[in-house]
Amino acid sequence: MQPLSIRLRLAREKRGKTVEAAAAELGCHPKTLSAWERGLNKPRDLDALARLYPELELANGKRRSTMTTAPKTTKTSEPSLNVLADELKRALAAASEASGKVAQLRHKLEQAQETLDGAQRELEAASTEAKAVAVRMQSALDALTGGAQ
Repeated sequence: MQPLSIRLRLAREKRGKTVEAAAAELGCHPKTLSAWERGLNKPRDLDALARLYPELELANGKRRSTMTTAPKTTKTSEPSLNVLADELKRALAAASEASGKVAQLRHKLEQAQETLDGAQRELEAASTEAKAVAVRMQSALDALTGGAQ
């Protein structure tokens, strides 16, 4: 009989399940299931496996004597707390850096808005002045054409 790891993978594949879907059914992390399928670790709750995968030939949560399993290694499939802590520190540093960049961009945006507001005021003043000049020119033209008649 094949090792449990191989039978587990074959049973999952026969059902057309991904590691993620099968792990969700079993209530474990996909990396944990993957480690079981590669023979790196053994499942602790064989009852759950027996209920979901009866074709694995598990009896009452115990391995049958004819079943073989891969030897357990000291390598774990789950990340250690130190690795997770390091990843969290890197993520926090990246978030802090991104926050600093957002603050810099916000400051630049405020400066650009102030510049735009100033340009808008100058445009409005120039437009008002142009209208006043146009009125004076029209008055001068009227005076010239009125005097010519």
